[in-house]
Amino acid sequence: MESAQPDKSKPFRDWLGSNKVFFETIAATLLSVMAVIVSLVQTKMVTRQTDLLALQTRLAEAQALPQFELVIDQRFNDLTSKFDDDYLIVTNRGGPVHETDIDTAYFLVITMDPNPRRFSKVELPVGGYFTVGFMSGTSTGQLGTDTSLCCRAARIFSSEQLDMLS
Repeated sequence: MESAQPDKSKPFRDWLGSNKVFFETIAATLLSVMAVIVSLVQTKMVTRQTDLLALQTRLAEAQALPQFELVIDQRFNDLTSKFDDDYLIVTNRGGPVHETDIDTAYFLVITMDPNPRRFSKVELPVGGYFTVGFMSGTSTGQLGTDTSLCCRAARIFSSEQLDMLS
């Protein structure tokens, strides 16, 4: 025979049953608060990912752009016995370029100081310094070389005529 013992948890169950609405409301509120927190964290993460994507796009565009390097190389001229042959070397170390056309423009910048409180700056265009140009057909690497007038003069004049000029 089974002994009939009084159920000690019955009053607690009755109390939980009568207050069920309060527990369900608290649980639903906590779940809603957690959902809001998760959505805020996701929004922050998406914003950061968008910023990183924009940065990655800028880097990819910058790597695809050409990066020009201009160097003036002075070389020794045997006819004048001076370093007066100037070579302007144009090099592309970035993305490829197409239909390249190199034109040189030169300016002589003169800064005068007639009055200690005021500077005057004059920019004069100079033409014909680099007279011979060589273009390569490559899209990267050395694109072209322009040669100075001194080098051209050494080819046109004899060494005696050049000595008279200097």
